[in-house]
Amino acid sequence: MLDAADQGFLEGLRRFKPLVVEDSRYRNFRSTVDIEKAHGRLLALEGMVRTFLDGFSLVPASFGRAFNTATIRIALYSNFDIAPLTGAELTKFLEQGFSLPEMDVPLALRPFADQWWNALRAELEPLVGKKIDVRFIETVSVQL
Repeated sequence: MLDAADQGFLEGLRRFKPLVVEDSRYRNFRSTVDIEKAHGRLLALEGMVRTFLDGFSLVPASFGRAFNTATIRIALYSNFDIAPLTGAELTKFLEQGFSLPEMDVPLALRPFADQWWNALRAELEPLVGKKIDVRFIETVSVQL
């Protein structure tokens, strides 16, 4: 359920000789600063996962996809829900252009929210005013 970068980070740590990811490549830990950064990232990931699982007993997609789906549901219905969107709902969200709603993001999700929203913006902004084939949408959960 983690994003690819976070999965890679954890895979590096789980090795017999733990490694850190830098510029999408694994390398040895070089200093205590590397260890402190890795520890901070682990704590942030733990907080994010706990926050999600406290709110939802089951997250059917990646955390980023679930969060972006809920973001669109807030924009459409003022309801934080991770249920998959229909093609019509996605089209309705993009009718007036791409605009993220004002929302209160839990503290544990804030370090991740901007990254998830940037991916959402990069994927959906170019689709404003165009016919959308939901089979190719990756940043939100969509009913097929």
